[in-house]
Amino acid sequence: MWTVDNLKVVCFDFDDTLCIHSERVDKGMFKYLCSMHADNDYWKDSEANLQLKLFMDYLHTQGTKMCLIGGVDSFKEAERKVQWVKEKYGYSLENCCVSKQELKVVELKAIAELGGFYKKQIALVDDMYENLHSAECEGFVALSPMQVVNLFNYSMNVNFLNKNLNHCEQLIRDYEFASQDELRGKYIFWDIDGTLAEYRFNGHVSDPEGTNNGMSLKEIDDGVFLKRKPSYHMQLVLSTCGAKQNIVMGHCQVQKEMDDKQLWLDKYYQSITERLLVSEDKSKADTILQYCKDHDISLQNVIFVDDTIPFLREAERKGIKSFHISSFLDWDFERRQKC
Repeated sequence: MWTVDNLKVVCFDFDDTLCIHSERVDKGMFKYLCSMHADNDYWKDSEANLQLKLFMDYLHTQGTKMCLIGGVDSFKEAERKVQWVKEKYGYSLENCCVSKQELKVVELKAIAELGGFYKKQIALVDDMYENLHSAECEGFVALSPMQVVNLFNYSMNVNFLNKNLNHCEQLIRDYEFASQDELRGKYIFWDIDGTLAEYRFNGHVSDPEGTNNGMSLKEIDDGVFLKRKPSYHMQLVLSTCGAKQNIVMGHCQVQKEMDDKQLWLDKYYQSITERLLVSEDKSKADTILQYCKDHDISLQNVIFVDDTIPFLREAERKGIKSFHISSFLDWDFERRQKC
């Protein structure tokens, strides 16, 4: 068992974790990669994640070591990312960046060995579930950005926020977030796993049987999804976003998973009555397009929210405005700013 206060080292991923990109799919990805070789500051207009900033502030008060463990093509790119984090977050993170995603767990092992830390004293914060699974299998603490937000909102030391309220309010004034105006009056299609629900099953983020899914067929049969916790943060988002209609857009492996997700939604998201639960071989983007065609909805009034970049990339390529889940991590603070 671990707690935040027991952590000695926290390693943060960069893209879609600390850095919320304003352009990150399809052509945006191509320009992103090209900019690395052209020494352009592609992410200069990208936003920091306010709640991760507050999380860093808390770690700093605890004397916790913080590292940057993003994927890079060169040492120069790593230096530029470290500098961006310093400018946006106010902390100089130790450069632990790697050339390949699969090397992140190797770097975590090196940090543990060289620093004399137990593995449960080291956490990886990353948006890629493959990385979280690898870290978790090696005994490290693995957290997605949304898990950190939920942890911070509901499990962290509330007195810390109360004592530093003025500091928090200044941060609110200095940052811009996903605009509520962009969502108001829209048909919004929300993913389930990793978006409305925590992406974690029986204490793991990947099927122990080795498939690409988070949960095995046996776990599904045992009703694992019904034990899932909702994202209380996203419950707040949905209740305040002003959508014309909120619609669930989820993948399911088998009918049992589909039935359990319906029951789970009835319990935690009763207000969402329109639910598109389809088999994994169906394209989410195509399902949204067909729904809009059947209901005479213009794509100008449609938004898709998911935690998986390939799904978002396909949707944008087909004319659907898309948001990564990271765009909503600061929603409650934006609401406070508007009130």
